[in-house]
Amino acid sequence: MDTPSRDDLRRWVFARRSADVFGRDENRGAPIDAAQSLAFGFALINVAGALQGWPPSEDAIDRRDIELARERWVRVRRQWPQR
Repeated sequence: MDTPSRDDLRRWVFARRSADVFGRDENRGAPIDAAQSLAFGFALINVAGALQGWPPSEDAIDRRDIELARERWVRVRRQWPQR
């Protein structure tokens, strides 16, 4: 996997900030209700499925995060008092 350049990161940060501002401005006037929110979420899943398949393929970072969560859960359970 290629390491992103500084310009790539700047563009990504700019896009995220722009999306956040757009979202806040959109919701300020007329916030959407729960049904609309779910419909938008499912629409995004459908788009992702059409573009790359659903569920998205797992990558090394996802596997690492899942393994880390499992290790931490085992540690917590070990310290949890048994009934």
